[in-house]
Order: sequence, then C-alpha cells, then structure tokens
Amino acid sequence: MFLNFFTLPIKLIFDHDTVNRLGLTSLRDERINICLKYCSGKVLDVGCGEGNQLVRKWRNGIGVDVYPWEGVDKVCDTRNLPFKDNEFDTVTIVAALGHIPERLKVLQECYRVLKPNGKILVTGIHPVIGFLRHKTAWWDKDYHTREG
Repeated sequence: MFLNFFTLPIKLIFDHDTVNRLGLTSLRDERINICLKYCSGKVLDVGCGEGNQLVRKWRNGIGVDVYPWEGVDKVCDTRNLPFKDNEFDTVTIVAALGHIPERLKVLQECYRVLKPNGKILVTGIHPVIGFLRHKTAWWDKDYHTREG
C-alpha cells in the first residue's frame, strides 16, 4: 500500500512497459492480474484495447473492441455482440466501461453471451486518478487517437 501510494505518479506518467522495467507493476497490469484470478473457462474481454493483454495471458478467449487496435481479435459494435447466447464463462470489461457511451446496452449484451452462473468482471479507476492519468499520459495512443 505504502509503495503504491508513492509510486502512483510514476504509474500515471509513464507507459506500461517503462513502469514494468522499473520493477513496478503498471496500472493496466494490476487490473489484468486481478481479473485473471477470477477468470474461468472461455473469456470475452470487451474493450480489450491495444495488445489484447488479458486474453493473451489467459489464452482461452476473445478480445473485442470498437476500434481496430493491434491485437484485437474482433472489431465490433459491443452493443450487439456477434456471439451466441451463453457462449462465455467469464466476461471482462477492464478499465473500459467509462469509455462506453451506451453502457446499459453493452452490459445487457455481456449478460446475454454469458453462461448461466458465469461471471462478469468490471474494473474501474477513481475519477480523479483517471482524469490525471489521461492528462499526463502523453504516450497513450487511445487518448490521442479517440479522445484527444
């Protein structure tokens, strides 16, 4: 906890690879690692982003995004997912829900493709930290491509 507090500025300013090279765990990797603990079976990662990191680490799933980032398995409208009912054991939305304009529709779709007794894992970040992150992450392709 103590180390996380003092290293937060580094995690906000520098890209994931630089943070990890410094021997710290990037904010992205922290969220992914937490989700991986709770994943089971076939996983759908909604808003997977560049590199599709969660699915690459889990190795049994599909990463979708509305933007054609490198590594995305399927670019699609997440309000109308191109999958069968009850197809996934776990659906994740890692740090992406705040970027989704029609959240309720997307969450309904996530529930539709989720198997009975499946899990939906959603991560977020405190709004102040998110604001600071997006304002200081000069290297973030997502911010500059879609929001900047």
